Formats: sequence, C-alpha cells, structure tokens
Amino acid sequence: MIRFRPFLNCDPPALLRVWREQPATRGLMQPMSNLLLEIFVLSKPYFDRQGLIVAHEDGEVIGFAHAGFGPNEARDDISTELGIICVLAARQHAERHEILLALLDRCEGYLRDRGAKRIRVGGSFPYSPFYLGLCGGSDLPGVLSTDTETDQLLRNQGFRESNRCLVFERSLHRFRPPVDRRVLQHRRNYRLVPQVNPQNAAWWEACVYGPTDRIRFKLEPKGGGESLGQITFWDMGPLSTRPNAGGMGMIDFWIDESMQRQGLGLFLASESLKHLENSGIYRVETQTMVDKPGAIELLRKLDFVETHSGIFYTKGDEEED
Repeated sequence: MIRFRPFLNCDPPALLRVWREQPATRGLMQPMSNLLLEIFVLSKPYFDRQGLIVAHEDGEVIGFAHAGFGPNEARDDISTELGIICVLAARQHAERHEILLALLDRCEGYLRDRGAKRIRVGGSFPYSPFYLGLCGGSDLPGVLSTDTETDQLLRNQGFRESNRCLVFERSLHRFRPPVDRRVLQHRRNYRLVPQVNPQNAAWWEACVYGPTDRIRFKLEPKGGGESLGQITFWDMGPLSTRPNAGGMGMIDFWIDESMQRQGLGLFLASESLKHLENSGIYRVETQTMVDKPGAIELLRKLDFVETHSGIFYTKGDEEED
C-alpha cells in the first residue's frame, strides 16, 4: 500500500535515487549528491520537513514533492500568502500518475493550511526558496516545455500557465564585444567596478545565493557619481548543465531607468563578459521571461543562443507574476 509522510533525516539517499531516475525532459542536474541536497535544500533556515512530502511503499521511497514559500515584500522573512511547489517526482511505477497526483494534492494542502492564497509551480528568483541550480541553469526555469507529462498533469488539476522563460547560453571562447558606436563612446565615459562576493541586499538573497561565489560589476561614471547599473554572475561550478564548462550564471542585471535605451546595458554586459573570459570562464548561462523583448534582443546581440524554455504555473488568486 502506498503511504505518504513528511521528510525524515534518513531519507536523502532514497530521495537521490528517485531524483536520478527522472527523465531527461525534466532538466534536472545529474548526478545529484547528498552534499548538494544539503547545501541547496535541507540547510535553508526556512526548511520545514512537513513541506517535503515522501511517498513510500513497503518501506521503499517511490516519490517525493517539496513545497515552500516565497519572501515578503521587504525580503526579510517568508510570506505564507504565496506557496511554491518546487519539485514533483516519482520513480517508474505502475501507479506513477496516481502517486504524482497525490503528492501534488498534499503539497497544495500543506500550503493552503498555512495561509497560501496563490500557488506557483516552479519559480525563478525571488520565488526560488530551494534547488537553485539543481533544476536547470542559472535560475529555476519552471517546468521545461519538453516535460509534457508534468504539463498535462498540472493543467488537469486547474493550474494555468502564467509565464514562460527562455534559457540562453554563451561560449566565451575568443569573446569579442559587438561592434557598436555607443559602446566605444561609453568606454570613454564609464567604468566597471568589480565586487567579489558582494554584500547581500536582503536576508532572502543571502538565503538563496549564500552558498555560491559571486562577482558583481557596477557601472559608474569615470568622473564619479552614483552607480548607474549592475550585473551579477554566480559560479555554477558542478551545477553547470554542461560538463567541464566553467559555467557562471548571469543574474540581477539592470540599468537605471533614466539611462536606459542608450546602449549602456550592452556596454555593461559585453565588458563584463570580456572580463570573465580573461579570468578563465568559458561559458555563461542566463534566462529571461518571454514578455521582456528588450532583454531577449540584448542577449541575441551578444550572440547568446537559446537552449530551452520553461513554463510557470499558478493556481488561486489572479495576480501578475
């Protein structure tokens, strides 16, 4: 008989077996290890064993699902108004579909019992309490568009597609900044200031990115003044989706609103990538939402290649993601 219970401290080896059996369409980082599970999941200060639900049969773990919460507006604590289902997985089993449905239902119950008015399946930062880098690239991409099994299951249970993201990668071998007159002009007037392992902007950022090494480039006028933008890269190390890639994830990229559409974003990104290439980094991964055409255009100018896409789902109160 199939039963369900909360996570126990003896579960990690069995959870890893379930993880390793997931089809390639899930896009999960392989091989998974106890150390990575501890760093990116179990050690989080808001980890609640009741939210990691385990399916077992005759003493053998055959599936699990993990639900948690996003941050409040100040990002100094969690908010139980928004629930997030991070992982839904089961081994190959005659009742696999029923197991996944039961796990999903229990995740929803766990979240709603604690006050969730809306539930997301999959979430990029800041809706990423667990599994950074373990589910595909520089950020969490939601459910990969190739994962038709999960897509159909969620839609049948009343979840709606709320957004899509595109995942990009760029080899830095012999990187050359794009030829653009504005970039040459900006090089005379602005400089990049690197910050290694910069201070976290908030408690939530420390929780999500704390275990990683990061470098941030701030864009500043050469004559002095406030920063006009920044871009951050985190060392994906063993989490890179390609072997021996020396991969870094590109995140937290912005230009001051008053200075946008002047080529400063292209300048900041291209100069940062050149710096990384000179430091021995050979590849960068990033992602952006499909409803951000400006970001997509910029990535393509930098010769980033789209590799796959992911879907985010919501259920509950209508609200923009």
